[in-house]
Amino acid sequence: METSTLAAGPGRARRGRDLLLVAVFTIALHAPFLTQPVQGDEVTYLDIARHALRQPLTPLNFQYVFQGRRVDASGHPHPPLNGYLLALAWTLRGHFSVLFFHAFYLLFALGAAVAGYALAARFTPQPLWGALLLAASPIVQVNANTLASPESPALAFLLAGAAAFFWRRFGIAAVALTMAGMTELQALALPPILLLEYVFKRERPPRAAWLALAAPFLGLAAWEALQWGLTHRFPGAVLLGYAQSGSFSGLGLKAASAMALLGHLGVLVTPSPFARRRLWTLAPGLLAAQGMQTATSESTWTVMGGFTWDRTFHGMYATPVTVAGIVFGQLAWVAVRLTIVAGAFFLVMMAFGFVASPLGVLGIGASVLTGLAFAAPITAFAAGRKNDTAFSVIFRFFITPLFLFSGTFFPIEQLPVVIQPIAWLTPTWHGVQLARGLSLGTIDPLGAVIHLAVLGAYIAAGMVWALFAFRRALSK
Repeated sequence: METSTLAAGPGRARRGRDLLLVAVFTIALHAPFLTQPVQGDEVTYLDIARHALRQPLTPLNFQYVFQGRRVDASGHPHPPLNGYLLALAWTLRGHFSVLFFHAFYLLFALGAAVAGYALAARFTPQPLWGALLLAASPIVQVNANTLASPESPALAFLLAGAAAFFWRRFGIAAVALTMAGMTELQALALPPILLLEYVFKRERPPRAAWLALAAPFLGLAAWEALQWGLTHRFPGAVLLGYAQSGSFSGLGLKAASAMALLGHLGVLVTPSPFARRRLWTLAPGLLAAQGMQTATSESTWTVMGGFTWDRTFHGMYATPVTVAGIVFGQLAWVAVRLTIVAGAFFLVMMAFGFVASPLGVLGIGASVLTGLAFAAPITAFAAGRKNDTAFSVIFRFFITPLFLFSGTFFPIEQLPVVIQPIAWLTPTWHGVQLARGLSLGTIDPLGAVIHLAVLGAYIAAGMVWALFAFRRALSK
């Protein structure tokens, strides 16, 4: 019979030490951002929380302004559980507090890391690596430093549900998966994936497993029925109407972006079964590649929001701060964020012996330069956007392919000959080669100069473009 509990005895003490390390590591990563102000669409989630306090059964029964249009909150793309969580934080504190709300959402970042440890423990005797890698991943770093958005609690519930399912704790899995589905609709993609375990093993799932997998769909259906009974509207129908509207991002584009993200996640977890000898070449490549991902996330919606949503840059421009000061300040902040994320990733590499040379610490700089090579031009591009439709295209057709085909996972010599020159021109390839050479101690001085020159050229060109783009956007 398959065991459903972790090993006892000495293993218990080791788990305690591991989880303490994971908690300290996660808190250290997010502590610098506990006073980060409200930004972007976090205002909308706070509005949902206020309505949850006033009308608990119909928290989405109101209207708000989105992209210059008054829209029905019933058609919001995320179910209301995140609003209820915010309402709970509001009730506990008594009033809105940036620090308290950040600290409250830090609980979900911790929960995601612990759930990741439990999930990894089901498949490996060394789950600490998986938990630390999860905590340091750019997706978690970007989305978990929030005081209102649903990504952090959704991830925590998803991982908890997956871990409980694989440990055959189907009751806990049902509750966690339902909470994930009531936080983000994307969570509904996980139950069919979990079912594949039985398909691949050619086993018949027990009844409790079927109930756990069906629970999030049943929970969402109950919510839809309740809203129909109270407001005579199905939230899903309202959302579908908006998704098909030409004024908003198309449903097909959203689905394609979700599939790209799912594919990216698959690439992240695929290397885990690799032998240890492969990881010391893979890890420095990931160190540079995650800089690209983090920088792109920090330079798209945040920059556009500073012009379109909250007009932060216009407020700066009304002071003695110059356009150059605003641009350099934005890129300096991205550099700080990149340093923190890359530093955390590098500490994990060192802890597991994936740094073969003292020069490896300079890989943090390589990751930062790789990120800035993307941040500068993407910041310039985002400055002129009126909506975020183009950002999904950037991630789908540029960032994800570059992550896969720029030497991070395999030499570009394995690519078709006609594609190899394209890879050589990308900043990702130069960043990966620079970080890998420094980590392994095989860096060629001339090659290092070439890599630095290419990355510097991208940064310089992007900064010049950003200066013109910011000056044009601020003059309107």
